[in-house]
Amino acid sequence: MRKVLFLGFLIYVMAEVAILIQLGRIFGLGWVMGWVALTVILGMAVLRGQAIGALRRVSRQLEQEILPTRELIDLSLVVLAALMLISPGVLADVAGLLLLLPFFRAWIQHAILHWLPRWVPEEPSQARLRMAAANVIEIERQPHS
Repeated sequence: MRKVLFLGFLIYVMAEVAILIQLGRIFGLGWVMGWVALTVILGMAVLRGQAIGALRRVSRQLEQEILPTRELIDLSLVVLAALMLISPGVLADVAGLLLLLPFFRAWIQHAILHWLPRWVPEEPSQARLRMAAANVIEIERQPHS
């Protein structure tokens, strides 16, 4: 498995470098460096703006003693988008920009919520997790024996 992940990462990095070289040949080094700088600035702005807003929504839900499943997934996707924009590369920038689109994030979120019950064990120790109708995970604590 490690070899497959390493090979996939190596292919990804080589593709990013090849794309940046080709764009440099077509548009010139200055424009490509400007694009990279612009996406880094955009990624930092996303971290400061949208990620902090999503973190506040998570905090509010936790204060109401609701496990904020959707908000945590949204926060994770926004942070991932920002990190992709900060990292240099066109493929990462495209993926990061897609993750900033609310409808695309909602689609990814729906897929995660669909698969989440399969990833979460039915009966972990001292707590039972189950997916509620509103897509919120409720935690029922069992009394100690």
